[in-house]
Amino acid sequence: MSAPTATEIRNFLDGYGITKEIISDDWIENRRDNLIIPYVEKITRMNFSGVQTAVEYHSGTDGTLLYVDKRPIVALLKLELLSFQYLTVDLGVTSIYCIQKEGILKSMGVFENYPFISMFPKGDKNIRVTYSYGYSDYPDEIKESIMCLTSERILGHVGSGT
Repeated sequence: MSAPTATEIRNFLDGYGITKEIISDDWIENRRDNLIIPYVEKITRMNFSGVQTAVEYHSGTDGTLLYVDKRPIVALLKLELLSFQYLTVDLGVTSIYCIQKEGILKSMGVFENYPFISMFPKGDKNIRVTYSYGYSDYPDEIKESIMCLTSERILGHVGSGT
């Protein structure tokens, strides 16, 4: 499944009389690709054009949860604690449970120095997370949202010209 095609959007607008003579396929696809899809990705904070890798720096809160910026998490690749002398400690990913759709990392085990340091110790940008995120294709709800928003843009354009 890919982004809705111009034909699918025209079928969605069945009954409005939107033909290729009124709005071209290029016009529809340009609005879809350059306005609607980037808007949906920005609002949802998700990527639908394939799985990508991100490296982020987070501040520890001395708790058991860490929230990443992008979702859904496909795989947690690396988790590192950055120390004050530019040393890094690999925290390992085996003791971390990923709540993938919400983009949450939850500490499930104990760090080898647990009594002295928590899994996500307090600090400023002291945790480096490397993970992959995104969708390889559009979910049905997102595809329908793109179709609705593109249709709204088409109807607004036709309405303003009459």
